[in-house]
Amino acid sequence: MTDWSEGRQLMVASGLFLHGSLAREYPARPGDEDYLGDDGWFYAAPSRVARFNSSIEGWLGHANRQCPVMVAFRAEDSDCGGTKLSNWHDWSLAQLPRLMPELEPILADAMANRVQTHATHMVRGIMSMARRRRRSAPLR
Repeated sequence: MTDWSEGRQLMVASGLFLHGSLAREYPARPGDEDYLGDDGWFYAAPSRVARFNSSIEGWLGHANRQCPVMVAFRAEDSDCGGTKLSNWHDWSLAQLPRLMPELEPILADAMANRVQTHATHMVRGIMSMARRRRRSAPLR
């Protein structure tokens, strides 16, 4: 059984200005422009975001080869231009039944102790994604 409160966890997060960092770190394709949204926020060009997402998936694959990753969770972010979900996302959700024996105790403990941790936030997010996926198309 995984001890999430004392076990190995890695949380990677960004601040509210991620798109500024993307504009500085990732080149845009010719003709693909950064823009200021109607909401007044700066948005990096879609090609920059795509390169960032590709880098994240590459980094996660490398991390998994070093130390197997049970779960990687990235919440969808509509405030930041949306999240494009990959085929890997669909495959991952199909693995959820196999992971439930590890994930269910996290939620049970959170409810019993009225405690919200990074792990419970992650599991609730995964379950929410699975519910949305099930409504749109059955899992394979």
